[in-house]
Amino acid sequence: MKFLKVFYVATCALSGVRYPTSCLVLNQLYNISFTFNSYRTETNFIAACIEMESKFKKYFENMPKIFIVAAVMDPRIKLEAVHMLLEGISDNLMITLPSRLEVDSLLTDLYASYESKFASTTMTTSTTTVPLPSTNSKSASSRSELVKYLEIEHLTENDDLENFDILQWWRKNERTFPILSIMARDVLTAPVSSVASESAFSTGKRVLDEKRSRLAPDILDCLLCLKDWENAHLGIQTKSAKDELRDYFSDSDIDGDD
Repeated sequence: MKFLKVFYVATCALSGVRYPTSCLVLNQLYNISFTFNSYRTETNFIAACIEMESKFKKYFENMPKIFIVAAVMDPRIKLEAVHMLLEGISDNLMITLPSRLEVDSLLTDLYASYESKFASTTMTTSTTTVPLPSTNSKSASSRSELVKYLEIEHLTENDDLENFDILQWWRKNERTFPILSIMARDVLTAPVSSVASESAFSTGKRVLDEKRSRLAPDILDCLLCLKDWENAHLGIQTKSAKDELRDYFSDSDIDGDD
C-alpha cells in the first residue's frame, strides 16, 4: 500500500481540471523516483520496479521543458528548488535530465522571446541580457522581471502553502511582473493528464445517446462547454479528480471486477 500510494496521489493531483497541473509534475515525479529508489532492491518489488521504471525513464528522460518552466513559475518552488528536484530525479532514476546551465539558458531564452513580443504593450523597461541571479547579486532597477522574480522572497511562513492559489498569486502580481505573468499564464495552462479530455468524450457519449441522437456536433460541443464554463464561473466542483478517474475507467475496456 505504501508503494502504490505515491502513484495514486500523483495521479489524483495531476488529473485535476480546476487548477494548474504543469507546475506539479516535478514534485510528483520526484516522489515517485524516490519510491523506486527505496523499493527496487526489495525482494517482492524487484520485478515491478524494473517494468515500471523502464516506462518512467522512457517518458521522462526527455520530459517536456514546459514542466520545468512551469515549476519555476510557482513561487513555492522557483529556480533553486527546480535544480534540486531535477538532480534528485536524475539520481533516483539514473537518467540524465537538463543541467543547471541548460535550465538557466532555457528560462532566459524563453523570457527574452516574451519580452521582445510584449515589452512595448506592457510599457516595461526590463532588459534581457542580465544573467540569472546568484545568491549575492545586487539590486538594480534595470534588471529583467525574471531576475527580480527569482531573487525576491514572495512567500512567508504565514502563507497557506497547501491551499496556495497560484493563479490568484499571478493575478495579484500582474502589475509587478507584466511580461512574466503572461509567460506564467501560458505555461501553467498546459494540462498534464488526458483524463479530463477523456472524461469530456465520456460525458458527450452520455448526452448524445440513442434517444437523443439528432444533435449536431457543434451544438453538442456548445452544450458541454457552456455547462462546464457555468460550473467553473459559479465555483461548482462537479467532480473531483477521483470521480474523473472513476468515470474514465468505467468507460474503458477494463473490467472493474478484475
